[in-house]
Amino acid sequence: AESRIAQSLFGAKHAYRAALVAFTRTIIRTLDREKLISDLAGTLYETLSLDRIAVAMPDESKTSFTVIHSLGVPPATSEFDREHPFVVALGNCQEAVLRDELDPPARRGERSSIADVCERNGWEVCIPLHVGPQLTGFLALGRKRNLETFFAEDLDLLGTLADQASVAVEG
Repeated sequence: AESRIAQSLFGAKHAYRAALVAFTRTIIRTLDREKLISDLAGTLYETLSLDRIAVAMPDESKTSFTVIHSLGVPPATSEFDREHPFVVALGNCQEAVLRDELDPPARRGERSSIADVCERNGWEVCIPLHVGPQLTGFLALGRKRNLETFFAEDLDLLGTLADQASVAVEG
């Protein structure tokens, strides 16, 4: 009954959540890493109706993160040093975060490099991918094309999806 009520009152929101939950259940069955990353980005891009999405993973030397897949508006920055404040801040997060939550208040009116990265790339939500305590990649989501905001339920669902994706990508 709860599902039917949610579907009738919040049809589009219910539909995209159902699609993401269904994708989460199938993600660990995908053995091809590139296909998994492509499917993950495509599913999020379409179901959330995003203007952009980027997936970054460590380069071969593991000294930086490189955007290896993107849809929509391409990112202005495609490589991030592992010690960059944006990467460090994201590494300290264990779940999906809104850009404003990732960026600490600027001191003395200065804009932080984290805010600059998010603004320059048009990213609203950043989702760290962790295996244990180690940051193994991240997803960066732009705005929803219908200009809806991301809600706490969205972030919870994205966090669950990231947990599954982290294991599958590293597996």
